[in-house]
Amino acid sequence: MNIEVDKDMDPVLEQVIGLIHEILPDSKCMVTEETRLFEDLEFDSITTMQLLVAAEERFGFDSGDSEESLQAFETVGAFVEFVEKYRSC
Repeated sequence: MNIEVDKDMDPVLEQVIGLIHEILPDSKCMVTEETRLFEDLEFDSITTMQLLVAAEERFGFDSGDSEESLQAFETVGAFVEFVEKYRSC
């Protein structure tokens, strides 16, 4: 898969976008920090869990049963912030 990325893009954002493209390989949607996971990418409970598990494996963290994880799935940028918070713990 050949994904075009901005050279100044945050490396965590770049990797999260890559994970999204792995989970939704047929999506033609341009993914940015502002992309809404449920509305724009049509995430459901399964794709949400796939992204969370993939991010935990890629970045080496465990979010546990954090209630804030629900808010983290509003946009790609919110999810990146969530990942950065948990991977630094």
